[in-house]
Amino acid sequence: MKLTIETATIDLLDELYKIEKQSFTSEAFSKKEIACLLEDYEAIGLAARANGEIAGFLIGRIVVEKGKVLGHLLTLDVLPSYRRMGIAQKLHGRFEESLSRKALSSVSWR
Repeated sequence: MKLTIETATIDLLDELYKIEKQSFTSEAFSKKEIACLLEDYEAIGLAARANGEIAGFLIGRIVVEKGKVLGHLLTLDVLPSYRRMGIAQKLHGRFEESLSRKALSSVSWR
């Protein structure tokens, strides 16, 4: 399997929303919420492309809490047919790399 990680952009919104709906039920972000997150200046959006298909994505956000800059992972989704192949791990690793480059102090989970 050829896997690449790219920036998740608003152009991928329909694909990302389909994956979100397959990954979560009542907790799923709406299409509008995903669009807002992707357009947020403080957000980090990553998409995993496996064999040319968007197989998963991650959206995190840079936040400041009590004077401390943090990375907050909002959603990490992988299509059921691509689970258990290390895609979520690769997305999370790339997210942490992005945070390290921005010299952030920690990562929190939703």
